Amino acid sequence: RTCNHAMVIARLIDGDGVDRGVHNFLVQTRSLQDHSLMPGVTCGDIGPKIGYNVMDNGFAKFEKVVIPRRNMAMRFATLHENGTYEKKTVSDAASKISYITMMQVRSLIVMEAGRHLRMGTTMAIRYSAVRRQGFKSSNSKEENQILDYKQQQHRIFPLLAASYCFFFTSRKVTANL
Repeated sequence: RTCNHAMVIARLIDGDGVDRGVHNFLVQTRSLQDHSLMPGVTCGDIGPKIGYNVMDNGFAKFEKVVIPRRNMAMRFATLHENGTYEKKTVSDAASKISYITMMQVRSLIVMEAGRHLRMGTTMAIRYSAVRRQGFKSSNSKEENQILDYKQQQHRIFPLLAASYCFFFTSRKVTANL
């Protein structure tokens, strides 16, 4: 909704017409004068996300958009002005750092998913323990807890178990990084 530029992962086609795979490019998405979309660019919002509403994610569609060579992120590969492509070698240390960073992000995702699942199941179990519905017998005035029903246990307890799995898995992965 508001960005003028975006870091886009797109296919690189060199001067010989050879597809060199995906690379990072800085692409102008909107005009700097009137903030209208650039030709061939479509942008939109993907709407609310469960548990991550603080992140405003959207989508972008590019149709026949030509990106200038100077807008390519050329840390690991270079496209020379004459159209020739050169791939740079990456040291083992740099690739290991990239891998560790990727694993840290993934463990954080598992940890956050477990935290949100834990909060949701805690609320559901507490409500099910307090809420009463249905009489214990035909002549009784005492009602059953919702948590006493097998169907409710069948729905909630696997989610509780999954939240424990997420918690201990994220702890183990984070400790081993």
